[in-house]
Amino acid sequence: MCKSTNFKHLAKSFLLLTSLCIGLNANATLLNSDFSSGFDNWQAAVTVYDGVDDISSSGDLFSTYPDSYSTAADSATLTTNLDAAGGEVWEVVMFQDFQLDSILMGSSLWLSLDILVDLTDALDDFAFAYLKDDMDIILKDLTLGGSFDVTAYAGDNVSIEFGVLDGDLVLGDTLTVSNIDITEVFAPITTVPAPATLFLFVASLIWLKRTRA
Repeated sequence: MCKSTNFKHLAKSFLLLTSLCIGLNANATLLNSDFSSGFDNWQAAVTVYDGVDDISSSGDLFSTYPDSYSTAADSATLTTNLDAAGGEVWEVVMFQDFQLDSILMGSSLWLSLDILVDLTDALDDFAFAYLKDDMDIILKDLTLGGSFDVTAYAGDNVSIEFGVLDGDLVLGDTLTVSNIDITEVFAPITTVPAPATLFLFVASLIWLKRTRA
C-alpha cells in the first residue's frame, strides 16, 4: 500500500508546508491554548489514503474531520481513523504559528504541557510535539510533556505542532495534549539600601566605635 511507502516522504512534506506558513500569519501570543473555543486559532493538516492515492491538505479542517479532532476540558485529541467517505486518515496534525512573549531582563520563560500518546504499534506508528522556529528547526522536543525553558526564544516567531501518524495500517492511534501554559518567571528582587540609609548606618557604626573608645 502506498501509505507505508510514502510515510516518511509525506511527513517531511508537511513539515516543509508548515515552515512556509510560519511567520506569515503568526499571532502575537499563543491563542486558545486551553481549547475553550474549540479549535479557533489552530490549523489542521491531514493525509488521507482513499484506496488509490495519499491526499494531503491543510487549513481549517476540524469540522471536515470531526472524528480526527476533538476537544475536552483544557485538552485536544488527534486520532487516526476513517473519514466520512471511508478514506483512511492516517496522518493527523495540528499547529499554531505565534510569537513567544517578550520578557523582562533577568526573567525566564517556561512552556509546560501534558502529552498522552496511545499507539497501536510503538515501532511503526509515530507521535510528536515540537516547538520550532521560523526556519523549521526544532527548538524543543515536547513529545514527553513536562516543563521546558524557552527563555532563549522569547520574542521570536515560533510554531507549536502536534501530530500522530499511522504506519502499521491499524488506525486508532491518538495523541492528547492538555494544560498548555507559557509563564514568565520573574527574577528575585534584591533589596539595595538607599544611599541615605547606608550613610546613616555607617555613621552609626563610627559613633558607636568612638563612644566605646
